[in-house]
Amino acid sequence: MSAGRPVTLSSEPLELQVLPLPEKGRPTDFSGLVGSFKIESKLEPTTIKAGESATLTVLVSGRGNVNRIPDLRVPELEHVRLYGDQPALEIEPDGRGLTGSKTMKWALVPEEEGEYQLPGVEISFFDTNAHQYRVIRTPPHSITVQPGVTKRTQPSGDSTVHAARDKQEVEELGRDILPIHVSIENSRNSYPAWPQGSFFPMFLLTPVLIYATMFFGRRIQKKSVQESAATKARKASKAFLKHYRQGGLNWGQLALLIRDYLNDRFGLALGSVTADEAAEILRSNGVSLDTADKLRSIIEKLEDAVFTGRGNEACEMGGEIPEIIKEIEREVR
Repeated sequence: MSAGRPVTLSSEPLELQVLPLPEKGRPTDFSGLVGSFKIESKLEPTTIKAGESATLTVLVSGRGNVNRIPDLRVPELEHVRLYGDQPALEIEPDGRGLTGSKTMKWALVPEEEGEYQLPGVEISFFDTNAHQYRVIRTPPHSITVQPGVTKRTQPSGDSTVHAARDKQEVEELGRDILPIHVSIENSRNSYPAWPQGSFFPMFLLTPVLIYATMFFGRRIQKKSVQESAATKARKASKAFLKHYRQGGLNWGQLALLIRDYLNDRFGLALGSVTADEAAEILRSNGVSLDTADKLRSIIEKLEDAVFTGRGNEACEMGGEIPEIIKEIEREVR
């Protein structure tokens, strides 16, 4: 038997031509969704009573960069309350790329009876088969709302008279076991005296002491957690810049580093952060639209690298990320 030796095999290089998306005909609400997609919807049930709920389900599915399917919004209706559920995104890679779907649900609660028309919702994408932008939408739905509470009828005078006649006189079945005291003199010695000694007062104070201990313990624990979160927020940018400047990060590691920075800086616990979610977090904390869009662009590049199989390759983003982090720190409230 001969000893083994390492052998390096390599394939021929491949070229990939990436075409830019056309500016002509681009919808204003275009989210960057590219591929081939379809949209379906259903409303169940279509006849309810006022105060009850119906469920609107919208399913967007297809092939392409399915992680860019946006969260749709249902137009508000007068006298109808809307409660959105958490969208469910399913992604399944195969030999040709990514397929998947996003399911979005809303509970509709009409407050008044009548006929309601629910407009359709739409989504735009760039169709890679037709090489043009397309807008697909769901059909409108109608819902019938019936009266929810029936009025109670008041009893007539005759029925009240008959009910009074049917009542029977109260019959005394027995006397109370304990005698009824008619003066304080008779009740003075009816109850046992308070226990004597120091043990009984301590027994009464024990629950109060336990409650006070737990109350102040929770206050101290809560304060400690808040101080820890504040410390993390103050040190989030320094921790990010320290790891970033050490170098050697690949695309996937940099995406995780940005996620950890957002979690520590804003007291979150997100397992993953999309480009749109990161921009929304920054905007809600006072960061300007321009700075939020810069970070959105960075995360989109990281997502594209991870989803195209380059997540373990060395990242070449230059020095723009530290500058964006510094801008965020200057603008955040």
